[in-house]
Amino acid sequence: MKTIRQILVSSLLAFVAFAAGPLFAADSPLLGVWQTESDTPVGKAAATYTFTQADGVLKLAIEETGIESKVSDLKVEGNKFSFKREIAFGGGGLTLTYTGTISGNEFTAVGTAEGVEVKTTGKRPAK
Repeated sequence: MKTIRQILVSSLLAFVAFAAGPLFAADSPLLGVWQTESDTPVGKAAATYTFTQADGVLKLAIEETGIESKVSDLKVEGNKFSFKREIAFGGGGLTLTYTGTISGNEFTAVGTAEGVEVKTTGKRPAK
């Protein structure tokens, strides 16, 4: 049977682990604004990626002329990241699964879906 001390210590450790999650994400090198260029099957495409965190939840907003998309499953571990991007076009759509790596003020990522590959590079704008 657990003693009161064991229960208190277990509760404290669980709280620290839960509360520390957002702190680690807040230090993510991915947070902020990135100017990107993607090599798509129909040519090059420029976009702005904005990675934010609110209430411990990481989010990605993508601004790209003429393209509407929804991002889900954003994950960051150290300098690696991944997400899914659902793009709607022409009455249909495509969901790309991206994996990428951050190196300083640049990142590279590759999105894949149904035989399509989209290579994307990102750079932080000069301040």
